[in-house]
Amino acid sequence: MTATEPKIKKPRVRKPRALKPAPAKARSLLHKLEALAAIQSHGTDAEREAAKKKVDRLRKRFDFGAPPPMECTDVFAGCKFVPATIAQQVWSCGRAEYDVMSAVKWSLESATGIQCSYRNGDLLAAATPSTATKLAEISTHIAESFRALLAKFAAVDGWNKHDRPLFVRGLLDGVLGETRQEGQPLPTRHVQPLRRSKPRKGALAIAPGLGIHPYHAALELGRQIRFSATVDDVIAELDKKIQEQIENPV
Repeated sequence: MTATEPKIKKPRVRKPRALKPAPAKARSLLHKLEALAAIQSHGTDAEREAAKKKVDRLRKRFDFGAPPPMECTDVFAGCKFVPATIAQQVWSCGRAEYDVMSAVKWSLESATGIQCSYRNGDLLAAATPSTATKLAEISTHIAESFRALLAKFAAVDGWNKHDRPLFVRGLLDGVLGETRQEGQPLPTRHVQPLRRSKPRKGALAIAPGLGIHPYHAALELGRQIRFSATVDDVIAELDKKIQEQIENPV
C-alpha cells in the first residue's frame, strides 16, 4: 500500500447477543403457546398461527435451554460438609429401591467427599449431626425426584424392566455432571420382541414406533435435579421429551 492509497476500514462484526435464561413466567407462557399451536381440535387456524409467531418471538428473547435463575443453585452449594467417625442416618428405602439408594450414595460421596454406607435399608453418612441434617435434605430431594420420574417414565407404553437401570444411570450421570463425547454411543438398550397387545391401563397414549432411549431421556433431567429443580419441573420436562418423541418418532 502506497502513501496515496486510502485506508480500507474493516467492517465491524457484531457478536450475537447472549440470551438471558427464561424466567418462570416466560416458560409457563411458552408451554401454553406451544400447546395451543399444536392442538388441532381447538382454536382456529389463525389462532394457532398467532400462537406459533408468539413462540418464535419468545425463543428469540430468552434462552429456554438454560435452567431458570431460581433453579441454578447447586443443591450442594452453601454448606460446609464436615466428616466424622460416627455415621448418621440420612435416608432409607425398601429393597425394591436399592438402585435409587445407590444413586443417592454416589451423589453424596462425589459432591461432598463424605463416606456413606448401607445398613439394613438405611443410608448412613460418616458426618457431624449438622452435616447429616443437610445431607438428609439433599438425599430426600434426589430420591423423591428419582421416584417421581421413574413412575412417570414407567407409564409410557413400551417400557420394560430392562429400561429402569438405564434410566437411573442417566439420572445419576446428570446429577454427577457427567458429559458424553460427541459420537459416543448410548448404553445398549435391551429391546423386547414386538407384541401386539392392548396398552396397559393408565399407560400414556403414544404413537407407534416411539424410540425414546431411557438414558438419553434421563441425562438432562438429572442435571436439573442437581440444580434444585422441583419435582413438578422435572416431571414437566419429561413430559416434553416424551411429547417430542411422539411427534417425531425415530
